[in-house]
Amino acid sequence: MKNVFMISSNVRNRMKNLSQEEQDVILETFVCDEVKKTPRTHVLSPVMELYYTMIHDYIMRDPMCMLAN
Repeated sequence: MKNVFMISSNVRNRMKNLSQEEQDVILETFVCDEVKKTPRTHVLSPVMELYYTMIHDYIMRDPMCMLAN
């Protein structure tokens, strides 16, 4: 079975102020960390690491998000 990754509109709304490139990097980093359990494909700047930490927390706490194997 393939991994399923779904984020809610709440998380998407929190990310809407980021550029498309920043959103892509944050989501790719999340997938590497939580879904694929592989090394990250990007090195995040300190600011992007902060954004990533906040978005990661939103995803993990939001009951509408789903991460399943």
